[in-house]
Amino acid sequence: RHDYGRDSALRRESPAACAELSRWASRCDKAYKDTFARAYATQREWLEANVLPCWRLGDTSWSSGIVNKNSCLHYHRDQGNAKGTINAMLVMRSRSTGGALVIPELNLAHACEGGTLFLFHAARFWHGVTPIKVRPGGYRYSVVYYLLSGLANCKSPEEELVRAKRRRTEIEQRKREYETTGGRKEE
Repeated sequence: RHDYGRDSALRRESPAACAELSRWASRCDKAYKDTFARAYATQREWLEANVLPCWRLGDTSWSSGIVNKNSCLHYHRDQGNAKGTINAMLVMRSRSTGGALVIPELNLAHACEGGTLFLFHAARFWHGVTPIKVRPGGYRYSVVYYLLSGLANCKSPEEELVRAKRRRTEIEQRKREYETTGGRKEE
């Protein structure tokens, strides 16, 4: 949605929650490194060569994360990921059923019980999450960590703020021109 780098709302509004999610990212990162050392090394190399430290998720191989609560997700591929990188999906649940991770190309439907960590090429494979039924007081959270390719284009936060303001000014100028001319191009 944005063509400039910016801090997440979570980091601004809830630094304690962001810190906890970063701690979990570190744990997932260790599991990734221990399980798929070669892929991990390649991902870290790309991250360190292309993404400034300010846009990384701590000292992990990821730049970003998302928390899904009770989310059934249609089939998709994570097209914004850096090519060939691995996502980590950590599932926490209680008093809920469904919510399997499905990867049709691999003929896989993984139930994702609480405590499941799933590492996979989310940009390469179509994947989705089956419907979830939640009993009172229940939940199914998935926390997904990933490496965004677009962050390779981001400068420092200060430079990104200047770029965002410039972009906003351009949009407002085009909007005024459109309103003034009724959408007609001046010749």
